[in-house]
Amino acid sequence: KVARSFLELDKHEVKTTSSAESALEIIQKENFDVILMDIELPGMSGNEATKLLRDHPNQQKANIPVIALTGNVGKEYMERYLADGMNGFLTKPLDADKLKYTIAEISHKSHEREFKALGGDALKQSDNALSDISVTLELADPDEIIEAPKATKPAVKDETSFGGGLAPQDTGMALEENSGIVFNAGMLDSLKQTLGKDQLMQLLEEVFDKADEILEAMGKAVQQSDPVALYARAHELKGMTGNFGLVEISDFAAQIEAGAKANQKDNVAALIRRLPHANSRARKELGKWISE
Repeated sequence: KVARSFLELDKHEVKTTSSAESALEIIQKENFDVILMDIELPGMSGNEATKLLRDHPNQQKANIPVIALTGNVGKEYMERYLADGMNGFLTKPLDADKLKYTIAEISHKSHEREFKALGGDALKQSDNALSDISVTLELADPDEIIEAPKATKPAVKDETSFGGGLAPQDTGMALEENSGIVFNAGMLDSLKQTLGKDQLMQLLEEVFDKADEILEAMGKAVQQSDPVALYARAHELKGMTGNFGLVEISDFAAQIEAGAKANQKDNVAALIRRLPHANSRARKELGKWISE
């Protein structure tokens, strides 16, 4: 929703979809100038979708510029994005100016693309891209991805696990202390300046409503011992709330995501029980902030 709002402010025509499979179907029927591609998607990944797109028999469609939306910005990830045929990347939470700059850069017919890995060398590749960017396919909900915080405590062993479904992991999981920060006021100030107060509040209401739906789905996933579904929902919540600077909720979601991957059912269930209170607290504190 954030990416779409930024794009529409710049007069782009935007179409969104929630999976790589449906995106490829839409691309088959319609023409687009650029694609914003989430990496972690339900079903087919963004990388796989890009590789399939590059093999499209229609060269115009095969050469549509693809911008990765990701929280993974290490050199190895950049190399993979390049190898899979992507033209650029944006990290989340999204920044309006960076989004505008990246699209403008890729719109040049001839340009040199640079991926700068954190602490690493730049990776360069030259490409041709379309010059008039007006129609954008935003692949999947853009409300992703921030990195899960690093552990600050020794791992806590828990013998209760899910019934399987994710790749085997070390069963140690660190339960972190909450930062005490409910939301990032600086990020929300920036969004308010870019989108306007009314649109921001409308988007935040939608985020909180969606968060309630995700919380219910996560509870069911725990009851059904479904770590795959739990991981997907926690990942969705982490990115969605992170994009709006809702730090406390996003931190909880990141720990639940890690717990699902580590197969820690009891620890995850305890975290899920704390989320409704965090959601309510964020609503209350944002109400105070917006009225100031």
